[in-house]
Amino acid sequence: MSELSLLYGFKNYSKISDKYIWVPKDVVWDFWKDCISRTEHKFTILSYASNEETWHLHGWREFALAIQEERLKNGCRIERLFCLETNKEKDELNNEMMIQKNIGIDVGYFLKKNLLNNKLVKKYSHEIGTLDVALIDDSWVMRGHLDNKRSFTGASASRDEELLKRVSFIIIREAQKISHKI
Repeated sequence: MSELSLLYGFKNYSKISDKYIWVPKDVVWDFWKDCISRTEHKFTILSYASNEETWHLHGWREFALAIQEERLKNGCRIERLFCLETNKEKDELNNEMMIQKNIGIDVGYFLKKNLLNNKLVKKYSHEIGTLDVALIDDSWVMRGHLDNKRSFTGASASRDEELLKRVSFIIIREAQKISHKI
């Protein structure tokens, strides 16, 4: 993450502190690319942003798949858990989930309401401010900050120990337990 601090620290649109790097909406995709590109062993992500914000964006899917294939070929493990509002959304994403599974990503899905049945997850997701999170090498967290329509407002990365514990030991573990694998 120190490379990200250097890379984004010189840009006047970023906000950097000793624990966080924050970027605005218009650089979220570059930031995501820079985060996954620095993953050495494992990238675990809860994808909650809307399909229009991600997989339905013109050209984004192909770009994201290429980057992930490169990481997989270099020995990284990638796990994507789709956090869905409805079963209809799952049906709309079936093809996308299969494409990702076919390139070697461990893919699963679950309904948001089932995840939030866990009171600790519900509490921590409010504190964290999002369910669109990635755990990178079990040592730092990337968050996609979303509005009420699940569109990006920005993104951040952090090595904050409390945030890391809440994301890895509470939110991601619970999502993995309730996830249906593809």
